Amino acid sequence: MTKVYIYGIPLRIVHDFVDKILPEDFNNKVEILKKIVQELENKVSELEAQGLTVSTEVKAKIQDIKSKVYALPTVKYGEYVMAEHHNKIVDILKDIADVLEQIPVEKVVEKPVPECKAKFEITTPLPNRAILTTTSKASYSVESPLSNRTEITPKTRVIVSVSVY
Repeated sequence: MTKVYIYGIPLRIVHDFVDKILPEDFNNKVEILKKIVQELENKVSELEAQGLTVSTEVKAKIQDIKSKVYALPTVKYGEYVMAEHHNKIVDILKDIADVLEQIPVEKVVEKPVPECKAKFEITTPLPNRAILTTTSKASYSVESPLSNRTEITPKTRVIVSVSVY
C-alpha cells in the first residue's frame, strides 16, 4: 500500500475495486485540513507583521473555513465514509483555493543596485598609514596601496576608489 505524507500525516493511495476507503482515510484528510487552516492563519499574521493589509473579507473567509473543518465528523471503524463527507471536503478545498487567490503574495524583485563610483587622487604628504572608514553601504579599494616601504613625498600619488551602493 502506497502512502503519501502531508504535514507528516499519512494518506493512503487507494485503487478502484481493490481498496476500501477506511475511516482513517477521511479522518487524516480532516487533520491535514486543520493544519492548512493553521498555516493560512500564520500567513495572515506574517503578512500583517510585514505591514501588508489582509482584507476583513479574507479573514472572515478563513474563519468560515476553520468552522467548516472543525465541524467535520470523525468517522469510526465500521462506519461508512459517505458522499456527504467527501463533498464537504471538496467544498472546503474550493474555499481554500478562493482564499489563496485573494491573499497578497510577497514578491521579491531583484534589481541591480546602481553604483556610484568616485576616484580620489591624493598628492599631498601622507603619513605612513592611511585609515579609510566606510559604512556597510560603501566599499573602497586602494589601487596604489601604502605600505611602510613606500616613500612618502609631496609628489606621492595614491588613488583610492570608493563605491557607494
